[in-house]
Formats: sequence, structure tokens, C-alpha cells
Amino acid sequence: VVADAAEKLATRRLPLVYLDRGAHEIVSPKAVSLKESLLHLLYAQRRMTFDQIQKVTESTDEQIVDALKELSKKGKFRGVIDENSRVVYTQEAVSQLPKAVTVCPNCDGKLEAPILPGEEEICPYCGHIITNRLK
Repeated sequence: VVADAAEKLATRRLPLVYLDRGAHEIVSPKAVSLKESLLHLLYAQRRMTFDQIQKVTESTDEQIVDALKELSKKGKFRGVIDENSRVVYTQEAVSQLPKAVTVCPNCDGKLEAPILPGEEEICPYCGHIITNRLK
């Protein structure tokens, strides 16, 4: 039963909690500052939409952008904040974009978001599981 629950949680794209190794505690992203949550979330996900961040942190677009700009000035965040498409990419994600899958190999459907190396998505058109294997 626990293994089934863990497997279901693992298929979600957003972490519900994260482990604070220093304090040896499981922490909810809502229990810490927005900046700390952003660092943990982006480290785990490499790229997130503003909507995904808002679901976890209950913050506004402006708060997200301001926090990321502050973190960037302090050298704690490196990446791209695309305010037009409302997506945040870490430096790692940006460097992997050339290797991203953007078209379904099964039906040639154009994907809404690129699938980065190490990610897996289901094609919204044909249902094919698309895996971008690490190269």
C-alpha cells in the first residue's frame, strides 16, 4: 500500500514536500520563504510554469519574478525567467534545450513544452509515451 502511494506521488510533476538534510526534516514548501521554496522547487524540476509554482507556494506572478530576480542578484539562481510564456528555466534546463524533444516521434504532433533529457511525457495527441533518454 505504501509502495503504491509512493509510486503515485512519484508520477506527479511537483514535489509535495522536500527533505531538509541539514535539519533532517521533511518540509512543506509553504512552510518556508518563497525564495527558499523556489530554489528547492527549481533544483528538483529544472523548469516550472508560474502556475505550477503558484500551486505550491500560493504566490503571485510579481512575487515570483521579484524573488527570482533577488536570488539572481545574489548569485543563488541562474537561469531564465520568461515572463511572456510564464516559465522559469534553470541554467541546466536552458543548456539542455537543444537536446529537448519538441515533436512526438510517433505522430509528429508538436508538443506544448519541450521534453528535456531525462523526462518522460505522454503525447496529448496520440497517447504515446515519449521518453527523452539522457545522452
